[in-house]
Amino acid sequence: MPRIWLEVSKEALLNNIKALKKAVFPLEFMAVLKANGYGFGALELAECIADHVDAFGVVEVNVACALKRFGKPVHMLGAIIDEEIPAVVSAGVIAPITDVRIARLLHEEGKRQGKSVVSQLVVDSGMGRLGIVSESLAACIKELESLERLNIQGLYSHFPVAYSDRQYSLEQVEKVKEGITLLQQSFPNASCFHIANSDGIQNIDASIQAPFTLVRSGINMHGIYDDVGARRVSLQETFQLKTRLVSVRELPAGKSIGYGREYTTQKPSLIGTIPAGYADGIPFKWKDGCSVIIQGVHCPLVGRVSMDYTTVLLESVPDARVGDEVICLGGGISVYDWARARGTIPYEVICSIGSRVGRRFVEKLSEEVSGT
Repeated sequence: MPRIWLEVSKEALLNNIKALKKAVFPLEFMAVLKANGYGFGALELAECIADHVDAFGVVEVNVACALKRFGKPVHMLGAIIDEEIPAVVSAGVIAPITDVRIARLLHEEGKRQGKSVVSQLVVDSGMGRLGIVSESLAACIKELESLERLNIQGLYSHFPVAYSDRQYSLEQVEKVKEGITLLQQSFPNASCFHIANSDGIQNIDASIQAPFTLVRSGINMHGIYDDVGARRVSLQETFQLKTRLVSVRELPAGKSIGYGREYTTQKPSLIGTIPAGYADGIPFKWKDGCSVIIQGVHCPLVGRVSMDYTTVLLESVPDARVGDEVICLGGGISVYDWARARGTIPYEVICSIGSRVGRRFVEKLSEEVSGT
């Protein structure tokens, strides 16, 4: 067994997907599994949710190819590198077209393999990161008309500020709608159009209505929202990060604990050590006012978080024993608390949960606690 593990509730995960699908009906639902499923395990997540989603979205070719076995469309989101093209075409992964050069390479590879290359145009409507800028879209589409190996299925774009700048986001929606009209003039069978990510679902109504046909959700599936913006779809947190007490000791007054000697016992104190640290994702700056949960009780951290171990004060659970389960995240300890401690966003928190952390899918999680 791993020393620290992430438990993911199947029930909460599927309830979230059900709620999101209801909110965007009749649009289809893409489960985004990039960054190893936002840290939860892409293939493990896919196994759990495949029967409840319409498509998968990823950014790594090896993951895309592995997901094909679930029988759902698999979209490569963003961009592909030249040397990835043979595998993308061979696997039948939906390829992103970010410029005419990539389109031509896909077309040539399709000819070489004797295949039609299912693809979608990536439109830069305001993200400024990847894709065909809106102003160049008409000319680009015209050049694609002669590439007969391309099966251009649709187009999509991405919101940078759906959570905070409604006007900018609505302008993006209009640009993409214009792009859809242009595309269908040259490729009348194109029928897959999307811009709504999790923030779009929560904040921009126009992105979950026709002519759009699909939404993309990653972090919302796990009950996590952006720090700002609306939370119109009610969701449940799906996970808890757990470990066990590896040591319980009575230390005398005047004993310093941890690197930097940042904490010194003021009286005889019961101190526990857990075999988890910043290598597992626990914030290095997670100290003053922060806690873990043992026996349903919040126990404050003492001393500096180190790579492999963290120490906690056990005076509220005097009967604590080595082997007792410890909740580090979830169950009353918020991902937003960790994000604030690190000066970052919830996305980074879950994506940085360490590789040695085990992942387990369970039916339900432990009940939430509210003690102090």
